[in-house]
Amino acid sequence: VKYYIFDMPGQVELFTHSTSVSSIISTLTSPKGPLNCRITTLTCLPSTSCTSVPSYVSSCLVNTMVKIRLESPAVGVMTKVDMW
Repeated sequence: VKYYIFDMPGQVELFTHSTSVSSIISTLTSPKGPLNCRITTLTCLPSTSCTSVPSYVSSCLVNTMVKIRLESPAVGVMTKVDMW
């Protein structure tokens, strides 16, 4: 089994408002594509921006928007937990 990791830019607008990343993902996952692979999206949620309920809910909604837009499973990972 081969695994590929693509580190994408952190600007959420690329995933929520643009079709460029969706096009790349659909090409990679296409049966006739160069990799013919499955995609899982990993979204890093900084814990420092989740200090209140509204900001945490906002981060979760962004993760859901990326999941829907890319049509792939998404995992939200809280980062920078040592900053507390």
